[in-house]
Amino acid sequence: MKNTLSFNKLTSVILLLGMFVWSSFSAAQSAGGMSRRLFEAQGIMRFIDLPAGIVQIDDSRYRLAPDMQWAGVDPEENLMKQLLRALNGPVAYVVDPKQHAPTVNAIWVLPPEGR
Repeated sequence: MKNTLSFNKLTSVILLLGMFVWSSFSAAQSAGGMSRRLFEAQGIMRFIDLPAGIVQIDDSRYRLAPDMQWAGVDPEENLMKQLLRALNGPVAYVVDPKQHAPTVNAIWVLPPEGR
């Protein structure tokens, strides 16, 4: 009886560990291979102007870096259309501290349930 309980606990721990590894792997894949730790902040993308290189997240406006990295978007689909669909949705982003003006280096378009 005691061995059965120990086996059940061990099985549960292995199952939970497997689910954790799978969810981490799928999150890294949806970010295009970028680590989630790279993204330092989350917010709601309110405005985007790709030609002007401007994005508004929550109440702050940022410039887009020339070597901007996008995650959570389909490379086969038009980027602008995807970003317009993502307006008023959650994003994670990285601000470049080396720039004089607030500049974003990477944006991860999060699924609505991923915030």
